[in-house]
Amino acid sequence: LARFSFFVLGQIPVRLLAADHSPSMKLKCLPRNQPWASKDEENNLCIMSWNVLAPTLAETWPGQREFREERLAALLEVLDLYASCDIVCLQELEVGISLELVQSFLEEKGFDVAVQDREGHPVINATFFRRSLLRLSWAISRSRILLTGLLLPSGHEVSVMNVHLDSKQQDQRAAQLTKSLQKMSMARSTYQVVCGDFNTNLALDTHLSDLLAEHRLFRTPTKGFTHSLGSALDHLCSTQHLAPRRVLQPASQRHLQGLPNKECPSDHLPVAATFELLLPQWQCPALPVARLPPQLLMEWSELLALGLRSNSSKKARKEQKQLEESFLSSTSPDLSLELTRWRDARREAAQAICRRAVEQALVLLRAMPTLKRWDPG
Repeated sequence: LARFSFFVLGQIPVRLLAADHSPSMKLKCLPRNQPWASKDEENNLCIMSWNVLAPTLAETWPGQREFREERLAALLEVLDLYASCDIVCLQELEVGISLELVQSFLEEKGFDVAVQDREGHPVINATFFRRSLLRLSWAISRSRILLTGLLLPSGHEVSVMNVHLDSKQQDQRAAQLTKSLQKMSMARSTYQVVCGDFNTNLALDTHLSDLLAEHRLFRTPTKGFTHSLGSALDHLCSTQHLAPRRVLQPASQRHLQGLPNKECPSDHLPVAATFELLLPQWQCPALPVARLPPQLLMEWSELLALGLRSNSSKKARKEQKQLEESFLSSTSPDLSLELTRWRDARREAAQAICRRAVEQALVLLRAMPTLKRWDPG
């Protein structure tokens, strides 16, 4: 396909394939401690994230007995407020204490779950997803992160990175995020979300913000603190085709005071948002007009086509490169530069067409209900 696309682009003009779509809508703030508003549009996706405070890590109510007696009811009450969400990402669930209880509760609410495998560490992340809307395509467990691919009925995939980054070292947080972003980008999902406990304020941490921005992930415009110590540690980030439409109101001092307490049994507050699913609009890279003699351009095209028809062995690629360099050296510096630009622009366009074709094929394959899980790495 890449070779065919490159050859054809050398013969015909390429025109715009789709226009950009970026509707402007006002962001709504929803009150805390009230049920999250149900979706009013089919193309919306509601996501909630919360560090629920592992029972054995709690200072106010240490141990399993106090968790069951004091904190479990409050934990389930808060989760019930977000039962209308499509994806619920939780951090610091504890195997053998809170995980099974929360899993049972949310299963009754219509959720399936992907659980992080930390190889003997009981405190884990878990990503719950509404089974009537989403199905699990793949999952990857890393030391502080759970990545999942969730398929919509249309075949479009939502990659969800549920994070609980290192609480002490910035370089560790950066390393954890970098490796997982690389993994997530390999999946070629239509939509991408990174959410959870970053243990840093992304509005101030330019290093992590820059890492996210390199992958076109940007923080949902929420305000206020999410942790009892008066800091914003919990965030929702998404790519541009997940456009935030609703977020939680900023937390007041009343919400933060005395955490954990009977209203919020964690030292963190939940973050949540409703996103509009925007279909990606694609256009082929613009091709510059060739300012070259027709005969020279024809000879250059034939030479490049020869390389496309040959086998792709290392020896063949080296020979093709030498032929192209020899051809360019036989022309003037200005013509050589123009020929190189002409070639590179068409290569870039051919690669873009191939990526688009692969993405569209993946959407069609993922829409098949019998598709087996894919292992991205």
